[in-house]
Amino acid sequence: MFALGKVLREIFYPTRCLSCHTTIAPSALLCLPCRESLLAQLFLNAGSRECLHLDGIYILFRYEDGVKKALHGLKYHHRRSYLEQIAGEIQGQGIVAQLRDTWELCQAIFVVPIPTAPQRYKQRGYDIPSEIFCKWTSQEELIWYPALARNRDSLPQYGLNKLARRHNVQHSLHVKRNVRGKVILLVDDIFTTGATMDEAGRVLKQAGAAAVYALAFAGNAGVTNNTKSTERG
Repeated sequence: MFALGKVLREIFYPTRCLSCHTTIAPSALLCLPCRESLLAQLFLNAGSRECLHLDGIYILFRYEDGVKKALHGLKYHHRRSYLEQIAGEIQGQGIVAQLRDTWELCQAIFVVPIPTAPQRYKQRGYDIPSEIFCKWTSQEELIWYPALARNRDSLPQYGLNKLARRHNVQHSLHVKRNVRGKVILLVDDIFTTGATMDEAGRVLKQAGAAAVYALAFAGNAGVTNNTKSTERG
């Protein structure tokens, strides 16, 4: 009965690409042409974007069009169905192989999600980084390691300028698990100025992490229309 209902929904209410509205598979977020146009696969080296506590940054998609609509839907309109679709876009991109090759990561990688502020978690009912990256971590045989917690609720970063974002997240995180000597891969849904990721990197390194890299589903900090690009320096 459930399967029949799902088929009928797809007949009368088909899933459409969030960028161009073409009919697509139910589990997808974007059609193939839109996915290719939004795919950034951008590597930023240590210290890029004034993120002095990160050893490297990887941005998968450009924060535009359908990708931006999906994340706004999750954050502000309770569109929980986008979680599975975004998680699906992360899988199958060969991310881990690229990370290991570019950053020469040969040892165990501990995946640490940026924690959602308690008040926003209460409003949404879900934690976006955990929902979209946890299954991928298991499939890639990485180590899911929620090592960070919030000290307080900070203001939403959306709408704040660069300086205000850094002040907003300052001292907002603490380390709750042993990270000494570990190679950390921070994961979050959006990388803009990198203020939150950099603050996370600061407290993790202060707690003894050997290296801290960042992976974001989407970002707009220096992301161009070129796919599979790499920024040096």
